[in-house]
Amino acid sequence: MASIYKRGDSVFWWIRTRDNQRRSLGIRIDSKDGLRKAKIEQAKETAKEMQRGKINVQHGWQRWVNAWMERRYASSPKTLTRYRECWSSLSVYLDEIGVGEPTALSRENCLNFMTWRVGRGAKPAKHNTALLELKFLGTIMQEAVNRGMCSANPAYRLGVGRKQPKRKHEIKAEEEELIRKKLKTMPSWMVDSFDVAMKQGCRISETATAIEDISLKGTPTITFRIKGGRLHTAALHPDLVALVKKRKAAGEKCLVSLPQYAPRLWWQFLKRIGLPHLSFHSTRVSVVTRMAQANLPKYKIMDYVGHASSTVNDVYRRLQPADFSDCQKVL
Repeated sequence: MASIYKRGDSVFWWIRTRDNQRRSLGIRIDSKDGLRKAKIEQAKETAKEMQRGKINVQHGWQRWVNAWMERRYASSPKTLTRYRECWSSLSVYLDEIGVGEPTALSRENCLNFMTWRVGRGAKPAKHNTALLELKFLGTIMQEAVNRGMCSANPAYRLGVGRKQPKRKHEIKAEEEELIRKKLKTMPSWMVDSFDVAMKQGCRISETATAIEDISLKGTPTITFRIKGGRLHTAALHPDLVALVKKRKAAGEKCLVSLPQYAPRLWWQFLKRIGLPHLSFHSTRVSVVTRMAQANLPKYKIMDYVGHASSTVNDVYRRLQPADFSDCQKVL
């Protein structure tokens, strides 16, 4: 499996993979919690190696957790990726406190994870991120109970609640003008992702929708793969038809070719141009806000952008793509 090590001529931690590839992690050895940060990257690489079948760990948690995750979340790649990251942090914590099997985990261990992850973790996380990881530990432990590995789930009903997330800002007209001006010197994927999001109200990952999931017949539609692996079909904004045709003619497989760490690159861009209060997700907030300001019905707005957490949206889910022309005019 992957291993981390120090090089005499470097101030950074290095990692060696199973196939003997070596690279710097960019994590300073003398930085606060540098070792934990390096261990997180080691755990992530080891998980990738297990996924590719390069190693087969036969001890402790790793004997079954990774294989179980791959099987359970096989139909939802994004969910699988998110939980792999959760497990990377959890596995480092369990190793550090010496808990090698489900039977050794206590309720106190579970509660202490929040303090460790938020204040001392490999990369100090926000409260809600740590809580997501803790809840996933509860899911893992329930599977251990079902397998007969332990008699109870100590991560069940810990009484730790979510904190109200910070309010996300909408993009004002003058801010949008500035963003579009600065985007002229940026890579095309940034321009395209911004256009798609500002017309469809989708998340950044959803701007990379497969071309085969877009139809230009009749009323053009686009089918997003949203949270939970669900499919959501919406009317394709007319202003995006040209982009679809261009990408299709070029033989591209997706609407926008997102690079790795696209959200982070967007955050850095917005900070650099003097808009640190914004994030890419502000595009989604802006779309919903502008529609609401135009007094469009709530159910119609929610169905257009794919919100599914409201009872109202469930009632009116029978809307057809052609019913959203007024939503598109607003944008």
